[in-house]
Amino acid sequence: MKSNQTRRDFIKSIALASLTCGLSCETKTSGTKKPNFVVIFLDDSGWADFTPFGKPAYPTPNVYRLAQGGCRFTQFYVGAPVCSPSRAALLTGRYPQRAGVPGNMPSHPGRDGMPTDQVTIAEMMKMAGYATGHVGKWHLGYTPETMPN
Repeated sequence: MKSNQTRRDFIKSIALASLTCGLSCETKTSGTKKPNFVVIFLDDSGWADFTPFGKPAYPTPNVYRLAQGGCRFTQFYVGAPVCSPSRAALLTGRYPQRAGVPGNMPSHPGRDGMPTDQVTIAEMMKMAGYATGHVGKWHLGYTPETMPN
């Protein structure tokens, strides 16, 4: 059976599902429980490079602890073989070309990046009452409008 659901629709459904499933964190305003989301997205890593997925030679105890208490996704398609378009695909739920990031973005201050009209999963989560944050490499633009603020 073929689904007509787009990747963008899938991202939206995950955001909506997070509002209703109530797994772990209690909000101060409503008292309802919402799940916590931590997305770890790395360049040049394979799924088996970490302890929870079968690589005991390289201990990753904190990643293991997160995996034990949450969901592990064991099959994932990255949208591109280089970092900027694959990040854009993850954040928007769109193919990199449709997100306006067909290749790597400039990594110099003042250079444009992913078009600002793209809706990201962070923006959707924020609208749902979540606090969002970003740590590490961004590589999707270095102007005030395109930074993850």
